[in-house]
Amino acid sequence: MQKDVLAYFNKEYVATNIFPRELGRRLSTLKQLREKSDYDDFYIASKIQAEEQYETAKFVLEQINSYLNKN
Repeated sequence: MQKDVLAYFNKEYVATNIFPRELGRRLSTLKQLREKSDYDDFYIASKIQAEEQYETAKFVLEQINSYLNKN
């Protein structure tokens, strides 16, 4: 059985303050919306939701880039 990657990330990186809690929350929201779009029969994201998730993706990449540049 595959481990929940997001749970592992939160345990190892968010709970230990390597990344901010906001990052964990945003990733959880991304995962929930992705699952809805995969499994709900008639899920359609609004333009506002798409823009919010785009901003979240940018935030995640910025945080990871910052971490990699420091280490």
